[in-house]
Amino acid sequence: MDLRKLERSTALLREELTDILRADVRDPRLHDITVSAVRLSRDRRYARVFVIPAQRDPEAEQAVLAALQRAAGYVRRCLAQRLTWYKAPELTFRLDEGMEQGDRVLALFRDLEDTEQTPAPDANVHETDGERGEHPEELPSR
Repeated sequence: MDLRKLERSTALLREELTDILRADVRDPRLHDITVSAVRLSRDRRYARVFVIPAQRDPEAEQAVLAALQRAAGYVRRCLAQRLTWYKAPELTFRLDEGMEQGDRVLALFRDLEDTEQTPAPDANVHETDGERGEHPEELPSR
């Protein structure tokens, strides 16, 4: 399948899944989730759906994931009615951990900035030459 067609199919699938989960599914826990990404196989038979629940505690996330697994058949039937594809893909739901990983990376950067801003207590301070604060031995040759 052409890569552009696969990207369009993935975007369409993400939009339809969002609509179905917000409007058609009766479980209120599934109305507040965000479909962050969809990975569709090249033959459009399988789709891995990444979701972000509204509540970020582990118990609520697992409850939402279990509810999604129970509703997967119904969601697939709704997709089959909405899409013009030969078959609706089999759905696998996963929690999107990208936000958590991004938070961890930002925390590491903040820690790195904090350690760089505090000078070492035994650091020797040299007089600088010029306005740029360069050491005399580090001046560029002109």
